[in-house]
Amino acid sequence: MRADRAFLDGLAEADRAWQREKARAFWWRAVPWLLGFVLAAFAADAFLQLSAGVRLAWIIVGVVGALSALAAGWNCGWMRRNPAERTARFLEERDPSLGSRLINALQLADQTEDLKIPEPTRNIAARAVVGYGEELRAVNLPHLAVTGESARRLKQAGIAALGFCALLAIFYPVACIVAPRFFDPWGDHPPYAFTRVEIVDPGAGGADLIYGGALPVRVKWSGHEPSELYLSVYPKSASSPIATLPMIRDGDNGFVQEIGDVRGDFSIVAHSKNFSFYSQRRDARVILTPKIEKAFLEITPPAYTGLKAQEQPFTFQSANALEGSRLRFRLQSNRPLEAGAIEITRNGKTQSIALTPDGDKEVSGEFTIDDDAKLRFRVTDVDGIPSDDQPEALISVLHDLPPAISIVAPEQDGFAAVDYRLNAKIEASDDYGVRTIRIHRALNGVYSAPRVYNISDVETFVPESLPFDFSDLGVKPGDQVSMFAEAIDTAPSPHLSRSQTITLSIISEQDYNQYLRQQEDVRALSDKYNALLQQFRDLRNQQAKLAADAAALRSQATDKKSAMARLSDFDALTARQNELNQRLNQLAQRMEKFVRPNPVYDFEKDLQAQLTSEAQQIRQSTDMNDAALDQLARQTSLPDGSRSLTPGDLDLLQAEAKAQAASLGARDEEMAKSVQQPLEKLSQFHDLVNDFNLFQQLFHLQQALAQQIQAYQNKGPLDREDQLALKDLAAQQEEIRNYLQQLPDALRADAKAAQSTFPKAASSANTLADAIESRRFEPLAKMATDAMLNGDGAQGALLAQRLESDMSQLFSECHGSGQDNSDELDQYLHLTLGGGAGQSLQQMRQFRNFGLGSGRFGSFGLGEGEAGASDSSGYSMSAAPESPVLGNEQFSPNGPKQLSKLDGNGNTPGGQSANGLQAPQMDQPDVMNGLNPMNRQADSAHTEGTIEEYRPIVDEYFKTITHQP
Repeated sequence: MRADRAFLDGLAEADRAWQREKARAFWWRAVPWLLGFVLAAFAADAFLQLSAGVRLAWIIVGVVGALSALAAGWNCGWMRRNPAERTARFLEERDPSLGSRLINALQLADQTEDLKIPEPTRNIAARAVVGYGEELRAVNLPHLAVTGESARRLKQAGIAALGFCALLAIFYPVACIVAPRFFDPWGDHPPYAFTRVEIVDPGAGGADLIYGGALPVRVKWSGHEPSELYLSVYPKSASSPIATLPMIRDGDNGFVQEIGDVRGDFSIVAHSKNFSFYSQRRDARVILTPKIEKAFLEITPPAYTGLKAQEQPFTFQSANALEGSRLRFRLQSNRPLEAGAIEITRNGKTQSIALTPDGDKEVSGEFTIDDDAKLRFRVTDVDGIPSDDQPEALISVLHDLPPAISIVAPEQDGFAAVDYRLNAKIEASDDYGVRTIRIHRALNGVYSAPRVYNISDVETFVPESLPFDFSDLGVKPGDQVSMFAEAIDTAPSPHLSRSQTITLSIISEQDYNQYLRQQEDVRALSDKYNALLQQFRDLRNQQAKLAADAAALRSQATDKKSAMARLSDFDALTARQNELNQRLNQLAQRMEKFVRPNPVYDFEKDLQAQLTSEAQQIRQSTDMNDAALDQLARQTSLPDGSRSLTPGDLDLLQAEAKAQAASLGARDEEMAKSVQQPLEKLSQFHDLVNDFNLFQQLFHLQQALAQQIQAYQNKGPLDREDQLALKDLAAQQEEIRNYLQQLPDALRADAKAAQSTFPKAASSANTLADAIESRRFEPLAKMATDAMLNGDGAQGALLAQRLESDMSQLFSECHGSGQDNSDELDQYLHLTLGGGAGQSLQQMRQFRNFGLGSGRFGSFGLGEGEAGASDSSGYSMSAAPESPVLGNEQFSPNGPKQLSKLDGNGNTPGGQSANGLQAPQMDQPDVMNGLNPMNRQADSAHTEGTIEEYRPIVDEYFKTITHQP
């Protein structure tokens, strides 16, 4: 019985081995089908862009097929059993050497179990089964059941897998796009398409946006270039878009679009119009915390300023406001707001001002500022969410400053002629308004009641004028008129400011003229007359242009019809002529009163007579032209009010314009002959007078210097202070040397210019020039300068005294030479202007303005002012400011002739006279003799004597220079 069980067990194991091999073979045979199914799914999705449901169904079918194959194989190999006879026949077919022993053994085994068969027969059958068992014991039935089909199917499955992998590798871009769609059918996996788009901004992490903000989107593409793209916006957890926007092409940078006014979470997808291709989604998350986006500050100044409230953007930095101003803040947010607050910290104390809603997204509040404060702002939205940012700002309080007031004309103390009409100008200003101006006036220190000007409107700048007519006021020469002004502002607690005090010393008209003669020579005076003549020439040129235009108009009118066509041009010409006549009459009126009754120079009275005569001629010409224009107006006006114009009317207009142009041309030539040319000649003569006067002043300067250097002549060794004093005296001596070097050339140049008209004066100038050079004044001055710079007081004093002695000798020789023949100027004026010289020559001698740009002489350290800084030559100079002198005389617009100091090489760094000569500084008062300027410091040094002490010498000297030797 045991042999029987062993045989059957071996046969059962062979059956299990056979079935499992068939199961494995079935599985490996199913692999290519499954892989093919996967490839088919990928291909279908790539070409058909399967929906998520179809892809899911495909996945289910594939999984069910795979599980079914797995279950069928398991059932076949591990659950299913074949009958023993079938297994025996399979094994006998596998091994022919077995013959029919397995079947026979099974049949005999069945007989041993059949009770219908006699027992002896069953025993024989049992012995036969045992015999078969012994024979089959050496046969490995399970191994014999393995056919190798599983290995063959595995090889085929491996080949299929390799082919599957190769296809995936070949179509890797497609597989990378399609595979995730099957692994995650409900995920965000765009289908494969020939055009692939990707949202690059925002990136894969999405974007966080403030409420109400905007999201810029940029999309790039690869593969086929799309002609257009669209952007769909999907609300959170929604499958349908709420908006689809066309995107804008940005060259090679892709497509762009912006989604504005974002108020909730959403996602975006870029796609074609029919969704044939689309991108992955990008999420946008909205931050609901409110944010202060804009702020505005309105400042309302106090009512007394009269200023309007002004609102401007506020940047949370700093602001300024006048004390007592009302501040109103408006804060705008990205979220609907419910409230807000401003924390105000002043003097260590904190106060909170509530901000109330002023619109959907705006809150506002206001308060009055009276001290510097630190502000902190915050807002709260309708959901009760406070803002994270709480910006801070500083508010600085401005205080109302006192007003400013000054007298701008005249600007400083000075002198005024008694006949001068002063128009004092006062300017007041305040940061927030001037309320009152008070002008105080005094005569000789006695003040009258102030003149009060109340300003009704709020004005920050107020100019006022106060006229003074000294003659009508009864002011006399020698009196002093003083004034100052006060300004009061509009502040609740008013501030008062006061200007400087201006004092004018009243001088006579004679003193004023004397001052002008000292400051201005005939050449400067001629500029005033030349300006008048130039104004006349401009009008004459306009008349000539008008005459040419009238001739051109006449040439265009051949008959009445063509003349009528140019009626408007005719009216324009007559209007121009009327205006020109008015301007000519105004100029004539000015010419008749051009010279004051008491002029600067006596010969100006004769010039006034010439100007008056010419003014009458101009008036006669304009009167005749006005009469012709009246006639033309009557001729061209018809009784019915219409106009008529003929070529004859144009002839009359042309003739009158031409006649007046000719008349004005004649007047121009006459004035050039009677006014301009005499003034040029007189300027040449005055240049000679100035040259002689300059030598006179150089002599007096040398005289004063020689006296002062005597203090260091016998002093012995000099200390540092003495050396500085000699250095300063050397600067003065060098200045004199410079002028002595140039004076001869200037004398000869001016003599050459005046030779034809004033031969005697020119001859005297040449004689003086020769004498200066022959007596070697300049080398002697150079030696004196060098000795002083070397600290040799004794030698410097001897050389300075020698130069002074030689100049004095030349002065005496000039004084003693010649006969009295001083009528050369008088004869010229009589021949040219029909009058006499009067005191003109003496008046010319009064000119003293040879100095620097200040219009007066400095003092070489001997007069007013502090010592100036040393220049590169080691010399020092000093100068003092000038007090103004006010009067009715008007010289050229460029002001008085300015002469500048020469450098060490004789060059002129500043202005110069007509002959190039510069003048030294002289010791004399600021303005004129006998007048003391007000509010001035005392003189630092004075000369040994004034110019008046030399007046007798000057008079005698100038008698000699007009004599023939």
